[in-house]
Formats: sequence, structure tokens, C-alpha cells
Amino acid sequence: NSWAGYLGRSAASRIPGAQFWDVDGVCDPNTDLPHMLPSEEAFAAAADALCIGNDDAVVVYDGMGMFAAPRAWWTWKVFGHDRYY
Repeated sequence: NSWAGYLGRSAASRIPGAQFWDVDGVCDPNTDLPHMLPSEEAFAAAADALCIGNDDAVVVYDGMGMFAAPRAWWTWKVFGHDRYY
């Protein structure tokens, strides 16, 4: 159940049209604590890189049964995105 193994399986089993939100990559790099909220600018840049705007619906899920989906859902909520599921 390694993270690298999950990423490989994830791409093959992803819902068609789904994009990957990296909770390890979109976080605060200035702390040793894992998965802390990114700055507003970093969040906006990550959303823009995925072409996700305020009018888009975001469906959050994971296939490993870990914390990634709740953390991603909460991150979208914190930064004011209204259409997350």
C-alpha cells in the first residue's frame, strides 16, 4: 500500500475526466507538519493548473480509504469553493 503504488493504480482506475489533487504537493511548505493548508495563492495556482474555477463542481474521492478525500474536501471549503462534493 505505498503512495507510489497507489498513484500508479489511481491513474488506471480514476473516474473518466477526473484529475489528481496532490494533498502532499498542495500544502504549506514552511512547516514540518504534513498536509497543512497552503497559502491562498498556492491553492489558487493549483486550482488554476487543473483548470478548476469557482463555477466548476468538484467531486472529491479516493480509492485508498485514507485521509486524502476529507482533507481535499475541507481545503476546497476553506478557500470558499461552493460546489464540492
